[in-house]
Amino acid sequence: MSAEKGNGGTSTTGLTVTLTPSEVPLSRRARQRGSQVVEVALCLLPFLAILFLLIDLCLVIFLKATFQHAVREGVRYAMTGRTMEGLGHDASIRRVVQQYAIGFLGGQEGAEKIKIRYFVPGTLAETSSNAGGNIVEISIEGFSWRPIVPLFKSPDPVTISARSTGIMEPSPGGIPPPR
Repeated sequence: MSAEKGNGGTSTTGLTVTLTPSEVPLSRRARQRGSQVVEVALCLLPFLAILFLLIDLCLVIFLKATFQHAVREGVRYAMTGRTMEGLGHDASIRRVVQQYAIGFLGGQEGAEKIKIRYFVPGTLAETSSNAGGNIVEISIEGFSWRPIVPLFKSPDPVTISARSTGIMEPSPGGIPPPR
């Protein structure tokens, strides 16, 4: 190499050093190869666990709100004493609740989870009469949802229920609809 003048006005001469491959120091990049994979694995697993936990939590809250809305609409329908064509009062109420449950309570299995009870005001004794003035209670009981990620390592599903009540309006002519 030739001599060059530096900033200070002094001259420097080039020096050639030859190293064998075993003596070449590893570059910083070569020493850290593979560490990115480990870092991604260490960060990705907790991130995915938290993400799926949030999805599960949101689904449970969504189901609870949907069921609460469905039974509330069922009570509103029941209080008026209306029935659908070809169905009794209780079957009509179940159908309305199933419609508002947006498919989560579909079929006969879903209909069995919908409970309809009537109570006498004042004593709150359960009765089989859906006459005007009685209290109607509609509930969804026993619906279980299995989360994507088991909470606290428990394989048990989450049980979701909802309940709503109202007072039956008097029927026209004083005759309640057939149950």
